[in-house]
Amino acid sequence: MPQVRLSYNKKAFFPTLLLLLIAIIFLNAFFDLTFLKDPAYIVIAALVSFLVVLVIGVSPLLTDHWLDDTELVLRQGWYFRAHIPIQEIRRIEIVDNGPMRTGVFFDVLGTGLYVTTQRHDLILVQLRSKKRFSMAWWKRADRLYFDTLDKSIFLRQMAAKGIIPANQAR
Repeated sequence: MPQVRLSYNKKAFFPTLLLLLIAIIFLNAFFDLTFLKDPAYIVIAALVSFLVVLVIGVSPLLTDHWLDDTELVLRQGWYFRAHIPIQEIRRIEIVDNGPMRTGVFFDVLGTGLYVTTQRHDLILVQLRSKKRFSMAWWKRADRLYFDTLDKSIFLRQMAAKGIIPANQAR
């Protein structure tokens, strides 16, 4: 099977990008007016600001999750990527209502990892054992929550691999 792209809702990143741009502009203006009198420092601050906006603000608009024969890859920008081997997936479930928060985060005391852009209609992937995720502070998790706009494609592809959703009626 070729690689299948599973896009997610990118609208959630536009307010963050706008606020980040405003904050960077004000921060650069503040540093320019108070601390940075040397043009070299201004150029360095502008480059660092550009990289921050690119990685945190723009990169989530350029990435998607994807699925192939051997693994599910969850992405959110260039700052988060998780590789989940298909043979490690024990169960898939549709979750109607997720947490109030969105983004990449984890249960501090639990074993759940969230890669979401919305609060409802999430997919829960339960793993056979806990796996460490380096891009989430090496958190050990066996439950991954994510969302995709291509949920039916994902469920069909997983069913073809023999992993049927636990709550198919939804």
